[in-house]
Amino acid sequence: MAKHNASVNRASLIRLKPLAVVAVIACFAGFTWAYLNFAWQIRNEVNTAEFSGADAIVVLTGENNRIESAINLLHSNHGERLLISGVNKNVSKDVLKQTLKADTASFSCCVDLDYLSMDTKGNAKNASYWAKYHDFDKLIVVTSDYHMPRSLVVMQRAMPQVELIPAPVPSPEFKMASFVELVSSPIILKEFGKYMIVQFRMEPAAKYLITAAVSTNASGKQS
Repeated sequence: MAKHNASVNRASLIRLKPLAVVAVIACFAGFTWAYLNFAWQIRNEVNTAEFSGADAIVVLTGENNRIESAINLLHSNHGERLLISGVNKNVSKDVLKQTLKADTASFSCCVDLDYLSMDTKGNAKNASYWAKYHDFDKLIVVTSDYHMPRSLVVMQRAMPQVELIPAPVPSPEFKMASFVELVSSPIILKEFGKYMIVQFRMEPAAKYLITAAVSTNASGKQS
């Protein structure tokens, strides 16, 4: 009887192997397609959105050209106010105005600074408070092209009642890059990973794994 059971188990494993291989190939193909589509969107998502009717503009700090692009939108009357989210606490409004060489009148009356946000989730939360306070229903979102997909997902969840219009800013490091170079970039791959975590709401699991990895590394160093 034992030999018979062992034979049955081996036969079952043999039948399962092709299915496992197919499953692995399907997962890899799905991941590859999703990543290539993500990179394609970054490369081809040009700033052609209709900005008419937008109430205001939110820019997520990072590269300097993000804020400059947002200031230009404000000066072009594509929104009545601008929120610069994630400003360094050591940077005053006057210093930022001088650095950007922005128009004094519009910067003084119509630009708000968010010093509290430390990440994209914080940007979204504080932008939602700002939009609710001013009763804004339609916002232009300005951030780097590779950061835009994840930003839109996070911000839309924070303010589902607000319409978001993407205004992606081309990143200098990818502006002249070929599609192959874009796909091969560690920056794009890392951002894709973050995007997938947010898209499938896996933040708690990702946080747990990072904490566990840090704890294991610290324990290893101590021993």
